[in-house]
This record gives sequence, structure tokens and C-alpha cells, in this order.
Amino acid sequence: MSFQVERISDESDRASSLEDNARIAAIAAIRREETPPKDWDKETCYECGEDLPEQRIVANRFLCVGCKSVQEKRMKGF
Repeated sequence: MSFQVERISDESDRASSLEDNARIAAIAAIRREETPPKDWDKETCYECGEDLPEQRIVANRFLCVGCKSVQEKRMKGF
């Protein structure tokens, strides 16, 4: 009985560790993404050049919604 409890505990610990590592990696990716390129003009999408809505500029988002969607799909392998 004790062996089974240890085994479940070990598996749970490994799962928690994997989840923690995935979370840390996701947060790091978001932080890297949030840093706008130094040559961004703070008015237009860095990728396509379209004017950005004021809300995206204030939020330091340098891609328009369309370009951001394409970027996210590429990152997911679509």
C-alpha cells in the first residue's frame, strides 16, 4: 500500500514540475513578446504598416490584431 502512495506522489510531483516549467516558459515568451522593437514608430503595425488603434499603442502592442493572429498561428504550427 505504501509503495502505491509513493508512486502516485512521485507522478504528481513530476506532473507539477512539468506544469511549472511550462508556465515559466510561457511567461518568459510573453515578456519577450511585450518588448517592442527599438525602431517601432509607435503608430503603425510593425509587420504590415497599418495604423494601430490607440488602445494597442497604449498597451505597447506593436502588431495589429491580424498580424498578431497570424504570428500566434505560426507559433502553434498552423
